[in-house]
Amino acid sequence: MDSFDEVWPILVRRAQEIECVETFSHGNENDVQYNESRDSIRFHSRATEADHWKDIQRKHWETAWDELQRTGELDRDQFLELTEMWRSSAAVPFLQKALNLPLDADNGRVFLPDEFSPGEVLVTEDSEPPSSDGSSTERTPTRMTTERFFGGVDDRVQYLCLTLQFVSEHEPTEADLINWILENTPAGAAGTVKRNLSFLESVDLLESTPEGYRTTNKGETFWKQDEPLVMYEGLATAVDGFREIARAIPSGDRTIEEIQHQLRRAYPDHKLPKGVVTKHLDWLESLELVTKEDGVYSIPIEGGNFEVGERYSRWFIHDVLKGERYKGIATPSELPLIFIFTGDAGRTYGYEDMFLEGDRFLYTGEGTEGDMTMDDGNKALRDHRENGESIHLFENTDMPWIVTYLGEYEYVTHRIDTLPDEHDNPRDAFRFELAPVGGTEIEIEGGTPRSLSDSELFAKAKQSSPSGSGGSGGSGGSRSYPRSEYVREFALRTADGVCQGCGEDAPFVSTSGKPFLEVHHLTRLSDGGPDDPENVIALCPNCHRRRHEGRDGDAFNRELREKARRRNERYL
Repeated sequence: MDSFDEVWPILVRRAQEIECVETFSHGNENDVQYNESRDSIRFHSRATEADHWKDIQRKHWETAWDELQRTGELDRDQFLELTEMWRSSAAVPFLQKALNLPLDADNGRVFLPDEFSPGEVLVTEDSEPPSSDGSSTERTPTRMTTERFFGGVDDRVQYLCLTLQFVSEHEPTEADLINWILENTPAGAAGTVKRNLSFLESVDLLESTPEGYRTTNKGETFWKQDEPLVMYEGLATAVDGFREIARAIPSGDRTIEEIQHQLRRAYPDHKLPKGVVTKHLDWLESLELVTKEDGVYSIPIEGGNFEVGERYSRWFIHDVLKGERYKGIATPSELPLIFIFTGDAGRTYGYEDMFLEGDRFLYTGEGTEGDMTMDDGNKALRDHRENGESIHLFENTDMPWIVTYLGEYEYVTHRIDTLPDEHDNPRDAFRFELAPVGGTEIEIEGGTPRSLSDSELFAKAKQSSPSGSGGSGGSGGSRSYPRSEYVREFALRTADGVCQGCGEDAPFVSTSGKPFLEVHHLTRLSDGGPDDPENVIALCPNCHRRRHEGRDGDAFNRELREKARRRNERYL
């Protein structure tokens, strides 16, 4: 039944039936016995008696019906926003009874089944939704529906960010917060706002106090660090269905009907009209976790594709690609990928990871207690080539479950060092040396990087930068060198054996007979920095550690940038 022309006569007839059988008791002016619910239905039924009222009422109900068809659900506050009808408290119950629509009694909303028939079985306050075998089921602590918040798919994140900022700065009472939202967002009714506030509490962005509202840690991160992705964990843990959607889309279920089918299989006790499924997908679109084109949904990371320097929700990564959520080395079962995660928190468990010269990375294997063993994740790292798997390195941030992608790496070697375990006891620990995968090559005629003059070396290194026009592997009398060798040679040669951080001579002479200094990228390659002579400087090991581990590391790096700028002026 898609046409409102079919629906309207049913509503009129049902209203007239109620008018005939319901009675209303009114006393004198000082003692009026009043039943709001019945009077609301009476109001709607009386609109059928006069043509001018009938036309107005039909437009209101048709507007509400259009919204119900579009989203698959409707509640009292939405009805009021759409129609501005007075005394609409009984409008939705009336609609549910007149058309025998499924009712979510907890949230006071009706749903439009895909195969709509006025004979549908009702779900009322006194009955539980039947399970697939006909038996009743207990309610779970999670919810099945989301709230849209305000602003649509494109603007809701912006309005939510502003709302969280207001709460953070003012810790308003409920009344003040509702008024602020009504004045500063497209919200149309206080009831809708209250429902959205409850939803934001359930996904751990807000918390209520006896005095009012305040933001949670995730709520602070959302607006202060402009990182909406922190919301995904709350959605996935508080609202059923998000994990199933994350798995369904990569499996080939890409239309709303296919996704709805998978959710109904996962939750047979719920009717799950398209409106409910659409609201899940709308949130994923708003957070830019899924995309939609011509009604087909996709997930950018579903093939294991990541952008260096971009931030991702680790919770969502595992929902889409699987793998151990709480381990430092995760091995998704269905794709030839290995995810490794690094961060300062690992030191608590005896892990000590660090970047080495040439943007190589020293990664501590897995195992928190006792000697590490060469199995599970450790074995996967060592044998990734022969297993046809690629290693992807992520760095934890100070934001809950948010990680930065540092790039694809490959195993070079490993060693065994003595490190403390989580109980501070010494143990044998594997430390894997990993090298970044890829890198362009450039060629020079008749010589090596060290044979070039300073100006020639700078020019060749610039040629190999991403914005330059670097060549491919050579032939004949030409030799190819990784571009980093030219950049590295430039940094070391211009330093002339003196640390550019502290100004002291190199601490020792290497086995090659040259002063030992390390090449530091002012903006790391893994953060999107170029492998460019303007972006490197030579440091002693102590200054290099100061930059990455020191309390004043960022300020120190700014000083190094200025020194590099003055040096580069000689060659630009």
